[in-house]
Amino acid sequence: MSPVNTFPGKHFSEIFTKNLDFKLVVYARSGMSNAGIMVQILSAIKNSPDLIFFNTTGSDRIEFPTKTAGELKWYTVENLLYNSPLHYKSEESQQWMNKNVKIQSNSILSLLRKHEYDPSRNPYDNHCAEVYDMIDDLEEKMKVIKMYYEYLYDPTIKEMIDTFMMYGVITLLKKSNIPFMFVHNALPLKYIDNFENDPKYFLNDKINPFIYNGLVDPKNDPGFHTTFETQENIANFLIAHYRNNFNTEIPQ
Repeated sequence: MSPVNTFPGKHFSEIFTKNLDFKLVVYARSGMSNAGIMVQILSAIKNSPDLIFFNTTGSDRIEFPTKTAGELKWYTVENLLYNSPLHYKSEESQQWMNKNVKIQSNSILSLLRKHEYDPSRNPYDNHCAEVYDMIDDLEEKMKVIKMYYEYLYDPTIKEMIDTFMMYGVITLLKKSNIPFMFVHNALPLKYIDNFENDPKYFLNDKINPFIYNGLVDPKNDPGFHTTFETQENIANFLIAHYRNNFNTEIPQ
């Protein structure tokens, strides 16, 4: 779900918004956990956009404070750490990105390998690379994360927690009456008996073939795991789907 500034215009969201004359505001970030996605969706809902794209991700991702915990207040995108120089930036995102960082959300594997950004490398080698200067006591936190992963992390309960958390967020999004497209799902939402999988909004089954047939080798990953052609194919499918299901007045 994350366009990158090193390959402008190549991500499906950029192609979609350009073709339908939308303004693209990106809250997504590579490696974000489901809790981070929750914060992003809640922030998007508050801004009442014309359309929201989102996905869920694997449950093997966690959150931890970047500094000593302060006031007990619910997070917004201002509080999430966006620490990859390759992140998509826009005029809108500059108003909130890294303004009041309090929480890091990332995959456990990315944290353990600590892939530091090096401007001398090409964009492919810097895929998922990050800078860490906004995280206090980083080395101590890394030690704790390793211990957590070895002794406390239970993949089953974490998957259950993430699944029901995202179910709640999706339910809230439905009640907001903001049009949305759920384009990719990595959680077992099907296990929830009353989960409504309306094909107007839930496109995982339609988008998955594009993704899995267009995956690239990690060494050649531009930042969104697929070829540029695949991103264009996804965009074309979503453009047609939007015209057919959300706004039939848009010229064909």
